[in-house]
Amino acid sequence: MNFQQIVAKLKLESGRQGAAPASPSTSTKDDSRLWGWVGDEWESLQTRGVMWRFLREARAITTVVGAQAYAQSTIGGEFQKPWPATEIDSYRARAVDGDTWYWMRSELSYDNFMREFVPGHAPGAPVAYAMAPDGSILLGPTPDRVMTVHLDVVRAPAVMTEAGDVPTGLPVQHRKLLAWGALKRLAIDDGAGELLGRANTEFSEAWERLWQDQGPTISFDRRSL
Repeated sequence: MNFQQIVAKLKLESGRQGAAPASPSTSTKDDSRLWGWVGDEWESLQTRGVMWRFLREARAITTVVGAQAYAQSTIGGEFQKPWPATEIDSYRARAVDGDTWYWMRSELSYDNFMREFVPGHAPGAPVAYAMAPDGSILLGPTPDRVMTVHLDVVRAPAVMTEAGDVPTGLPVQHRKLLAWGALKRLAIDDGAGELLGRANTEFSEAWERLWQDQGPTISFDRRSL
């Protein structure tokens, strides 16, 4: 489903009269709100803090001797944050130095990084990283050689502006979720309680399917009896 098809689904389920809107630029005032509700729902899904697997991307940092900070624009473009480690730390960034590689430490908070690596630490092969307030990635110790750091990130939110746009990365079978979420917004705006109830039910079921397919993996530490 593309943007237009999701909006068409929304209008059909809302019971509103008239043909499905063809594009954001040619829609009536009322139909323009349908595009806006779907767009808002897509943005909300990407930014509500859930580590959806469809938002995960791999990035690589080529280190520069003496450079501790690496802007997002230099490592593949904007992203929300580094991909977090799980409770049992199953994911870590990896550093490659020639034929040698090693796992880096889990991401540090900015404050902890600054206490440990700034000021006056000795340069070396990076073993830790953090995200600075400006979104850049900090490596510590400051690199004293050219090497590559591989880390996964949470992709920056994508937007849909044209009728043929698709929700980037979201599997096709889960795209109706955006229509049900937008229908909740529409029902609240219209004060349509019965419609809101149906939208909530459909949304909850679609959310559960998305969570099972794309949600974070829950792991448990093994403990002795």
